[in-house]
Amino acid sequence: MINYTKALQTAGDVFAARNEDSQAFYFYLEGMGHATDAHQNQDFLERILAVTARMPSEKIIALVDGAGAQDTDNTGRILYGSGVAKLEGQDKEGAAKLLKEIVARFAGTPEAEQAAGERALNAIQMAVDAVNQSGQSGFTLLVRDTLSDPAGAAAAVRYLEKTRLPVSSAPW
Repeated sequence: MINYTKALQTAGDVFAARNEDSQAFYFYLEGMGHATDAHQNQDFLERILAVTARMPSEKIIALVDGAGAQDTDNTGRILYGSGVAKLEGQDKEGAAKLLKEIVARFAGTPEAEQAAGERALNAIQMAVDAVNQSGQSGFTLLVRDTLSDPAGAAAAVRYLEKTRLPVSSAPW
């Protein structure tokens, strides 16, 4: 006898194979809600990210909202994972929309803080690249993670002081 989560996965897979991504999304999301362990939950998340990779960011946000996803952890993971996938696929505008959505919904959570940091880092890297491509050269971005911890921040500052770089930036 097939169990409920397996049936949801199978139905989602059928819709995904037919490129009916919205329907696949709903079955996979339901599967996440009924997953019996972290591995099964991660499997459903990966399937969701595979179908959302083919969608514009606005559609992903609408699907999450339309599903009435009550599980904020899974909602955050879907938005974050989709945003990272967009960024890796060079869809910076789509990534920014999704990562901004996380910040708006989940301010103060680890996912939101990481998304905000990645957005800031990407903006700085884009500025450095633009300057270097304009014919000016010699700019390099050196990044150290503060680990959101005073000791980690102190270690990062000590390292950067040793490099004797003329400019540094840190979170507010």
